[in-house]
Amino acid sequence: MKILVVEDDVLQSSWLERSLSEHGHEIHCAYEGDDALRAWKFYRPDLVITDYRYPGKTIRNGLDLIRAVRSIDPLQAFVIQTYERNLAAPFGVKVLRKPYPIQRLLRLMKMPVESLLPFPR
Repeated sequence: MKILVVEDDVLQSSWLERSLSEHGHEIHCAYEGDDALRAWKFYRPDLVITDYRYPGKTIRNGLDLIRAVRSIDPLQAFVIQTYERNLAAPFGVKVLRKPYPIQRLLRLMKMPVESLLPFPR
């Protein structure tokens, strides 16, 4: 699976890149919102794992990224990871509360793609 990881915390990003690569996934990383949108347009990943908060001029957080990407591809699958305890699942996106074990993310990724979308294909 091609995955775009958007995370401004270098340690978290490295952990995800290493862990997901070890499970056979192709990983691309972006560290801020505007780079994330450019990377998404170039790589067209199967899944975007995005932090909720990160820097960017136009794309300033995960919600901005979801809106921008879904205006182009409404069927793009997303997972938001966050320390925010009161963030409800925006736009039907699954939310992972940090910190989490990699097994939780891997189980989520094994779910049918339709469960990661705002509406079924």
